[in-house]
Amino acid sequence: RTTGATLDVSGATFGGLVGGDDLSITAGTGTFADWNVGTAKTVTVAGLNFGGTDAGNYDLPLAPVTTTANITPKDITAVTNITAQDKVYDGNTSATLDTSSATFAGLIAGDTLTVSSATGNFVDKNVGTGKTVNITGLTLGGADLANYNLVSTNSTTTAAITKLRLTSLSGITAENKTYDRTTGATIDTTGANFGGLVGGDSLSLTGGTGSFADWNVGTAKTVTIAGLTLSGTDAGNYDLPLAPVTTTANITPKDITAVSNITALDKVYDGNTSATLDTSSATFAGLIAGDTLTVSSATGNFIDKNAGPGKTVNVTGLTLGGAALANYNLVSTNATTTAAITRRQLTGITGVTANGKVYDGNTGATIDTSGATFGGLVTGDNLSLTGGSGSFADANAANGKTVTITGHQLAGPDAGNYDLPASLTTLANITPAPLSVRANDLSKAYDGVLFTGGNGLTFTGFVAGQGQVVLGGSLTFGGSSQGAINGGTYVITPGGLTSSNYAIQFVNGVLTIGAAPNAPTPPEVDVRVFLPVPVLVPVLAVPPVAVRLPAAPGGLNYVPASRPASAVVAFAPSASPAGAAPAAVAPVASPSVAAAPSAEAAPAEAAPAGPTGSRRAQDGVTRSLLGPLDVIVVNGGVNLGVRPVVAE
Repeated sequence: RTTGATLDVSGATFGGLVGGDDLSITAGTGTFADWNVGTAKTVTVAGLNFGGTDAGNYDLPLAPVTTTANITPKDITAVTNITAQDKVYDGNTSATLDTSSATFAGLIAGDTLTVSSATGNFVDKNVGTGKTVNITGLTLGGADLANYNLVSTNSTTTAAITKLRLTSLSGITAENKTYDRTTGATIDTTGANFGGLVGGDSLSLTGGTGSFADWNVGTAKTVTIAGLTLSGTDAGNYDLPLAPVTTTANITPKDITAVSNITALDKVYDGNTSATLDTSSATFAGLIAGDTLTVSSATGNFIDKNAGPGKTVNVTGLTLGGAALANYNLVSTNATTTAAITRRQLTGITGVTANGKVYDGNTGATIDTSGATFGGLVTGDNLSLTGGSGSFADANAANGKTVTITGHQLAGPDAGNYDLPASLTTLANITPAPLSVRANDLSKAYDGVLFTGGNGLTFTGFVAGQGQVVLGGSLTFGGSSQGAINGGTYVITPGGLTSSNYAIQFVNGVLTIGAAPNAPTPPEVDVRVFLPVPVLVPVLAVPPVAVRLPAAPGGLNYVPASRPASAVVAFAPSASPAGAAPAAVAPVASPSVAAAPSAEAAPAEAAPAGPTGSRRAQDGVTRSLLGPLDVIVVNGGVNLGVRPVVAE
């Protein structure tokens, strides 16, 4: 890029030199007409200086001194700073070059060269960074092109091949699954198709996971696939699509193979099989932890209507409810549980009768259960009673007595379904048993003693080994025998005994008293001699006579003013002559019974009016010699005579 030329003056010849002269050129400059390459280019020589012995003798010619020389092209030994553009993998090695910033090794400053043409190719087609790009076919251009020679038409640079992003993935499938409360899906990538794959390339997929949008049951549910890895010969040259890779699959309901822990409530027998169920604690075979299922409806029925423990209850018509219902399928709508049917308590039993009986000293009763009717019996059921025994509350005779029935049992087709009432009673009568109470006959010789009492009893009809001790009341004897003294036959009438258990029939006995011996006729006593003068009477208290005031010698026994109604005091007037001793006026009583006043006691009648105003006792009446004189104090007292009664 200069016009200067290097001169060689050693061969200079001089036109017009005087022969023999010594002349040479010692200096000078050469200048090409321009600096461009060319052959036989004119070089104008200037600034020549003569040398040699004769230099001072000569002048240079006036005409320009020229010569010729070549300016040859300058070598461009290398072209650099050519860049290749990064590219997305396209399956070939072609590279797009950018030569705008190319530099030329050997280019002289101020000159302009360009790359007219060049071809770039990556060393291979595969993705990579800083990959060598071979540049071939370099040609130069530019204003100074003619002045340069490109030594080599090759060069290199670097660039990247980035991965090609696939436009889509298809053909990936996800397996249908049974609901498991997870979103995971099993995928199959063997049939994958790759959108944007360069022809001839080979790709496949490895790995990857599928996820359903949610875990609930559904059909054609979207499955999003993640974690896929490209594999195959050309895997390194591709990127997976940016768009989500999806497919579809079904989640089918999970089977509930059994429903258990349904309980049935025990019930009292009601004649049907219906059972009340409690499903609040139901468990579901196959239910996944965290899910909630309930029993929406169910019907329970015992296997039969009869009472019994641990009876099977068949559960039918099961349907499910709960938040997770849509994710489950109930395989069977049936289940079983157990419960008890307890016996029904009968509210009462009527129509049971007990036969009345005659008092027999025991409580047993004969019962008749054939007419039994049952309170609380379920309509259509059939019950009867068998066995059993009746017992009166006690053995005593009475009407409408309670009979308690025990030992009876239910019978009939439905007997096992019922419980007897706590007690079963009816009413019946125990009528008194006939009892004959007979006064024993008695024969006695005349003894002048008034007869009282009897000679014991004979009983006919006592039951259960009983005797007189079971009778109440106080034994009395009546009849013509009481007070009998004279010979003859008299009636002994028993009485006074009572009993609620016996219908007592009193049977009279016979008292036979032999004839009395002849007795002297007592003298008459003038009643006027009966003055209140003490008489010596022995104190001979005979139990149970109570001696109220023990008598001193010449005193009296005073007895209580009460007596049995059978005690009779007999008084009778007599027409004995004055001065005769009267017969004793004495009560008719046994030694064990004290005489007392009563309305039955007849006071002595007033003596008939006469000159003497006397009173006589009945002839032939004497008192007992068994003890002291018993005096009944009536209306102010009784006057006793000055001497004892002759009969005594």
